[in-house]
Amino acid sequence: MTLLPIVERELREGARRKSTRYIRLVVAAVALLMGLFQIVFIPFFQFGGSTSGSTAFAFMTGYAFVLCLLAGIFVTADCLSEEKREGTLGLLFLTDLRGYDVVLGKLASQLVHLGYALLAIIPAAALPVLLGGVTAGELWRISLALMNLLFFSLAAGIFASSVCRRAGRAMLLTAILLGVVCIAFPILQRTSNAFGLATASDWIFSVGPAEAYFRAMESGFMRAPDRFWTSLGASHAFAWMLIGIASLYLPRSWQDRPLANRTPVLGALRAGNQLNPVEIRSKRNRAHLDTEPLLWLIGERNGIRAGIWAITVAWLVILLGFSVSSISDGIQIGLVSGWIWLTVLKVLFTLEACRFFTETRRAGAFELLLATPLNANKFVSAQWTALRRLFGPAMLLAVGGAMLAVGGVIFIQGGEVADILGATFLGGILTAFVLVVQTLDFLALGWLGMWLALTMRRPQLAAGATILYVLILPWLTLCYPLFVGFVLDIILIAVFASKLHLDFRQVILSRPAITAVTPGGVS
Repeated sequence: MTLLPIVERELREGARRKSTRYIRLVVAAVALLMGLFQIVFIPFFQFGGSTSGSTAFAFMTGYAFVLCLLAGIFVTADCLSEEKREGTLGLLFLTDLRGYDVVLGKLASQLVHLGYALLAIIPAAALPVLLGGVTAGELWRISLALMNLLFFSLAAGIFASSVCRRAGRAMLLTAILLGVVCIAFPILQRTSNAFGLATASDWIFSVGPAEAYFRAMESGFMRAPDRFWTSLGASHAFAWMLIGIASLYLPRSWQDRPLANRTPVLGALRAGNQLNPVEIRSKRNRAHLDTEPLLWLIGERNGIRAGIWAITVAWLVILLGFSVSSISDGIQIGLVSGWIWLTVLKVLFTLEACRFFTETRRAGAFELLLATPLNANKFVSAQWTALRRLFGPAMLLAVGGAMLAVGGVIFIQGGEVADILGATFLGGILTAFVLVVQTLDFLALGWLGMWLALTMRRPQLAAGATILYVLILPWLTLCYPLFVGFVLDIILIAVFASKLHLDFRQVILSRPAITAVTPGGVS
């Protein structure tokens, strides 16, 4: 018998597939254009005392870092759970295949694409070495750390996909796992260092792949070379541990659960109790069913709401704590944590904007719903209402906390009451400006996400494509990314808002068929 037959099949098929070559060619061409642009326009990339080479290198590798981090969420998080929903995963285990065969096969099918794309970036990332400020050792250490980060991200997605059945939950679990290991751990480590806590926490929080990326830079590597190799080895071993857990759990997770364990309603019906499903819902849900049936169908999403409030309160605690502390970098840490909070919130917003349309489309329920008096405007309005109720209160709390933090800084520094009020007023104006820009981002994410969830051949990738177009693409232009993003948001809102209102029914009735999942094939 062939060792790892699915891995061999996926590697052979990926090597023959034209898309593998096209992706590698396009990524290499874009990376080279970015590198040449930075070399020609050197003055635009000199900030502070940094050299142009180090700035350009940090820019290119930073975006490769973000793309590798998001790969697990939008590429592998649904590769196994989709086959569970389709009922094709059990066919594989009727043969003599084992869990690790399937898990490694899925991992290989995605790694052959993304690995080649990442390797194609490295020659372009080497161009800043010619400008100075970047050493050859830093180049290959960063490349090694990025490959390790990509492997860890895909392994986290495989793990979440093996334990979850629904795509949204798998993507959320992957995001939480990557956020804790790659974002929360470095912040906690630097926070413990700032407050002079025990150095043992450094070793605990340095197991993430993000820590290996930061330690690979010349400044971090020269101070502690052993930390880079420790973090790289620990995070790589952690990724293999996630793959091992997924391999052991997958053969036991593909079966349908007993009917009585799914929901109280189905359990009661199976027991012979003719319970009306509406009777077990709360009064608020019953009111939605009578007055707003689409909101009732979308659901309350209490788990996502709890997560949004948790990360919002955590960021406010960090912001207020560092704002009133005597740490010199307190404001910068608060701003960086705010950018992380806003990015996480945008990712969750995009997932929720796409979820209802994706699930309704996969269930084939749009045709039934359109046979009722409901129209496109009611679908879109209900979706936006659910998003406002889910994200609005937490965002208002965050705005108030940010204004309070600005006043707290002036008060701690000994300012007068008038200074505090003035700073709070100026902070409110600045916050209002930021809110306008960020609101356009959220509107563009919502409109484009809903449209792609209706039209993409693989709707589970709609959230990833939306984030790529709205959040990542403007920064790849290199030239005034905030202005490009502002203009792009307005265009996306105008185009896809009109498309959803005018072409909703035509798209539903003539949409392309959803790609079927074949056992052992690429999901």
